[in-house]
Amino acid sequence: MIIETLKYCFHFISCPKYIRELGLLSDLIGIESRYSRCKQAWEPHLANSRRVILETAEGLKKRDSVIIFGAGSLHDVPLKELSEIFTEVHLVDIFFLQGTINEIKKYSNVEFHEVDVTGVLRKAYEMVNSKLLSSEIETLSKTIPKHFANDEFDLVISLNLLSQLPMAIKNYIEESNISRLKNNQIFDYFYRSLILNHLIFLRSFALRGSKVLLISDTEKMVYSQDSKSLFEKLPDARLASSEDTELTETSMSSPRNERNAADGTLRIGFLVAM
Repeated sequence: MIIETLKYCFHFISCPKYIRELGLLSDLIGIESRYSRCKQAWEPHLANSRRVILETAEGLKKRDSVIIFGAGSLHDVPLKELSEIFTEVHLVDIFFLQGTINEIKKYSNVEFHEVDVTGVLRKAYEMVNSKLLSSEIETLSKTIPKHFANDEFDLVISLNLLSQLPMAIKNYIEESNISRLKNNQIFDYFYRSLILNHLIFLRSFALRGSKVLLISDTEKMVYSQDSKSLFEKLPDARLASSEDTELTETSMSSPRNERNAADGTLRIGFLVAM
């Protein structure tokens, strides 16, 4: 806990306020701490992610550039290998911890970009604090991200990101009690739109000739302390699919005594747009 607090203080100034207040900085630091405790349980999933990324990359005829959305702390990114395969490697996340930046700087052809891939989190945060109107949140629901619209990439990867997109703003809105005063259906639609719009965003790259790899959890089974199982269907990667895609799946388990003292199993989907 002391180490996590020190890391938070270190990054406090460089991290934008809205990212801190949405809990994303704490989440990033917390994931690092959980990784140190859960590495053995997480490694099969992380290894599968790295494997699929490399297999997809090596299957390309043209290997000038790759971009990864949701690069995070790089545990599921085969960075060294990608830097050798591609002329340029671009890593994207809403914020990078300094330790991750230091690792990235070891490679001269790797760049990082601190970008909110939804394009609306800051605006939604500001709306919450100004007591947003439901009509305004509806407008955000229709916002398709435009990041890197003029750039060309041979491979575009969304990495274990899809189901996480609504979580921070959803928690923030629910804690503010605003959603209880407004039409809950509008907010539910907003949360789902962050996922759907990301899929549309990825599809835009495929339409411009990029190979798109979507790695996302598809469903979750949680076991409580009394061993009862709770099944939750997560956002379906097939929403992005069409006749030119293929989907394979694997699974990942988290050990007990972690968050909520629960044991969870995730099924992870690998969706490749050809």
